[in-house]
Amino acid sequence: MQRLSLLCGLLLAAVAVCGLQRSFLTIDARPNSRSQTPLMHQGLPQMPRASSLGTEWTSWAATGVLAVGAAALALKSHRRDESSATMFSKHDKRTFRGKLHAHTFGKYRLRKNKARRIQAIKNGTFDPEKVVQRGQPEPEHPWDLDNILENPIYYAPDYFKEVLYDYWDDVNEKMREKWQDYMGIKGNQRYFKNWTPPDVNAA
Repeated sequence: MQRLSLLCGLLLAAVAVCGLQRSFLTIDARPNSRSQTPLMHQGLPQMPRASSLGTEWTSWAATGVLAVGAAALALKSHRRDESSATMFSKHDKRTFRGKLHAHTFGKYRLRKNKARRIQAIKNGTFDPEKVVQRGQPEPEHPWDLDNILENPIYYAPDYFKEVLYDYWDDVNEKMREKWQDYMGIKGNQRYFKNWTPPDVNAA
């Protein structure tokens, strides 16, 4: 695409140069109306001729338009990524930010870490023990439901809180039975909040 734009720009520039040369030749080759007027018509009133000024201006205007078009194509031939106006644009799908905005990044390609992981599994060199966990265990958030219920800014009926606390007691009891697989390792840590494992207390 860049080569095509450059070729069009060069062609327009060549046409503009030819137009300029033609306009100069037209101005130089204009005949002298006084010297070529026949003697028999010198004493007679002459009919007004259409001035060639309009033709000259038309030629100059066309040449200018071609030159501007060539300059525009030459500027357009540069990569859009180098422009400060489009480099940070989220609507340019050729950039990483534009692909994220259009939800197209990763749709037809694997992420590098995933590709390396799959290749390592194929080669038989993948060791799950050396995998560095990211985002786990899940951190505590202010928008967690238990934190929202304890926040005095928000209001919840007492019966709703009682039912929810009873449900959480049952879930916490089940999750604390397998705390060695989840506590501080993965998943939501709400089940182990303000709780210490019995084995640690015995030690």
